[in-house]
Amino acid sequence: MSTITSETPGVLIVGAGPTGLTAALTLAKNGVPVRIIDKRSTFGTEQRGAGIHPRTLELFNYLDVLPDVWEKGIPFSPFQHYKLPGGVEPLGKPYWPVDPATPTPSIPWINPWLIGQCHTEAILRKHLATYGYEVELNTEFRSLEQSPDHVTVTTAKGEDGTEAITSASYRWVIAADGGRSALRKQLGIPFEGQQLPDRMVLGEMQLSGLDREQWLILLFSVVFRPTETEDRFWFMVGGNVNYEKIISNRDALVETIRDCIERKDLQFGELYYVLEYKYVWGLAMQLTSTAQQADSVQDAFNLSWKLALVERGVAQTSLLYSYSAERLPVIKRMIQETRRIFELTMQSKARPEGMAPWGKSEGLRQLGVNYRSSPILVDERHADGAQQETYDAYGIVLGHWVGLDCVQAIAHRTPLGWST
Repeated sequence: MSTITSETPGVLIVGAGPTGLTAALTLAKNGVPVRIIDKRSTFGTEQRGAGIHPRTLELFNYLDVLPDVWEKGIPFSPFQHYKLPGGVEPLGKPYWPVDPATPTPSIPWINPWLIGQCHTEAILRKHLATYGYEVELNTEFRSLEQSPDHVTVTTAKGEDGTEAITSASYRWVIAADGGRSALRKQLGIPFEGQQLPDRMVLGEMQLSGLDREQWLILLFSVVFRPTETEDRFWFMVGGNVNYEKIISNRDALVETIRDCIERKDLQFGELYYVLEYKYVWGLAMQLTSTAQQADSVQDAFNLSWKLALVERGVAQTSLLYSYSAERLPVIKRMIQETRRIFELTMQSKARPEGMAPWGKSEGLRQLGVNYRSSPILVDERHADGAQQETYDAYGIVLGHWVGLDCVQAIAHRTPLGWST
């Protein structure tokens, strides 16, 4: 049986998306050796979850990656709906999912930022490499065996048709390998979600003739938004279309888009990738919103700074139990909020104003996210626990949204560090 040695990292991270990379970088910055593996043969090139919420921008600042994220990304732009059929005449005025706000010294990153997930991952990998750690590609988790003080993990590394099976022991294993997680399945953790019938095709292509200062939206047909690259647009196509055909054939995809948008000035160029997307709701889910990526990154940071304290011997293992107590209420509220947005979007078919009614939720900034009910926090205002308020994880106190001002009411402190 393999054993933990001084050369063996104490933490194995399975999955090298934004979640796994955030965990690895947080641990590395705190002096905790890590190993991070991914079964993919190459790194992702897709936009996927491109929106970075303000609370996640704060987190990236703590990890010292924000300057790179800021340089590579672009500001979030407003939505502009167009009438159907044709997609030529604007439908109302452009509107923002979250109204732009003026940064302040206390909240310098108050607006969402747009950067493709592939670029976010590349930035995180670059910073992780400065600590001497690289993602091991072509390395797949196969099994684990738990012991009282360690976990033995078997992995398979395959290149050029060969496969090498190895086992190593770690004190901790972090599962960051997505909704189809092999590690989650082996541990018997259920995928508590619901797949909805709606389907979409997503992708990125070279396109000229569109305004790069706004999203073009033909509700339930076509959506285009600008990306960080000058001549590239991310797109989403849905509705009554032949999904199998447009996924496999670029010309069929372009023809489908032209059937919806009667604009002769649009010039379609190279198709970089195309994916099918389905809506899934649950505790281990892919969502229609970039909130999923934001929350998974925050999950990783919350767990990893605590794990770093435990690994360095300055906190007890019991600190890790606060992770679920703090993060589950946040995830629950995120699901409620994104589900609300999705349902309003589905209902907007009959409304000429489109999706605008859902677009004014300050909760999407996530700056009200808090852990005021955490077991590691001290409530110094209420000697009797029965007198405590009921706190909403997104910043609701006694039924009132307090948004960015919620920090003024906080009378709790943590003896162990910043709790995000």
